[in-house]
Amino acid sequence: MKTKTFSSHIFSQILWLSLSLFMAFIFILWILSFQITEVTISSLSELEAKNLTNKNHNEMVKMYDSWEEIPLKYKALFDKKEAQEQVTLEKALPQSEKIAYLYTYINPQQKANYLLSIYDAKDIQKIADDIFIKSLSTIALTTLVIFVLLFFILRWLITRTAQPYKKLHTWIKSIQDKEEQIPPINFSIEEIDNIAFELEDKIATIQAYAKREKAFLKYTSHELRTPLSIIQASLDTLNELNSNKQSQKTLDRALKASNNIKITSSALLYLARESNTAIEKTHIKVEPFIREIINDHYYLLEHQEVEVDFKSSIDEVLVEEDFFFVIVSNLIKNAFTYGEEGTVKIRFDEDGFSIENKTLQSEHNPNKEIGFSLGLKLVELICQKLCCRLHIEKKNERFLVCVFFQRR
Repeated sequence: MKTKTFSSHIFSQILWLSLSLFMAFIFILWILSFQITEVTISSLSELEAKNLTNKNHNEMVKMYDSWEEIPLKYKALFDKKEAQEQVTLEKALPQSEKIAYLYTYINPQQKANYLLSIYDAKDIQKIADDIFIKSLSTIALTTLVIFVLLFFILRWLITRTAQPYKKLHTWIKSIQDKEEQIPPINFSIEEIDNIAFELEDKIATIQAYAKREKAFLKYTSHELRTPLSIIQASLDTLNELNSNKQSQKTLDRALKASNNIKITSSALLYLARESNTAIEKTHIKVEPFIREIINDHYYLLEHQEVEVDFKSSIDEVLVEEDFFFVIVSNLIKNAFTYGEEGTVKIRFDEDGFSIENKTLQSEHNPNKEIGFSLGLKLVELICQKLCCRLHIEKKNERFLVCVFFQRR
């Protein structure tokens, strides 16, 4: 299909519209002239018939061969020079409700004949009223029909104008699935084709980047599982063989850190696979679960005047335990690491939980912001996977994160 510019496309639509309006105007004029002619002939025929049935009809309508033959009382009403211009002259008869019309006719012998017609003024007014009323009704009806036709023509033109943009929208939706082959670009409008080419390049770049990132995440998570399993097994063996109570605390922390990394890598691998398999849910005791995570991260609060205020209105909750652990751990770690001195409030109820901490908006530390954003991004991805709703709010030097459970 041959492409054209947007301006030429719009010009062609305007041309179609102008042509439609012109044809509609010509049609109205044709109908109006036809109706007026028909009404005029009908009215004049009625008027002539009325005059011919009048006993004085010879005087009412009469042809005179010369100006001198016209009766003086009528001749005094008209000017001879005006009469010779071959126009119909109209004069009201004095002290009468009649109107006289004088028309000059030049016969084949080039002699002037004068047609004198006398009509009742009421009859003339009736003819004028009939012509006006019938013409007005004809114009109204014809205009209504024309406007209805123009409406459909305009609708067709608008649809025709918007068609390339609808095709562009359909094309964009079709390329959202990167597994399918991108349809060819041919929208018949040069500017839209250029937009589509730019979008195709940008989308291809984004898709390639996302594919690399997902592959990296998938391979990294997969590769971490083997060394983590070895580390975990070695720590378990050391734990069984260890008899030194002084080193037991350090060994326990290493075991817990290794287990936490294993849980996180499993969650990352699950996210990278884009699996739709439902995750098994388990009942967990809320307070001991949260307290343990708080205690595991309490070392981050050393040398800081931070108070942890934890309250829960429920005893247990049914959740995907490993994913829930990653969510809570990341949010508590963010609150402890990137928050300011003050109170960290942790609230838990049947709808979800929230963590609120103090933060200074004026502080700007790129390293902190990167770590903070990565933790929230991971939480956001897991919430999307679990169909939970994540709400983040930063106001008046307070940072609030809420996670609402999926409604069953």
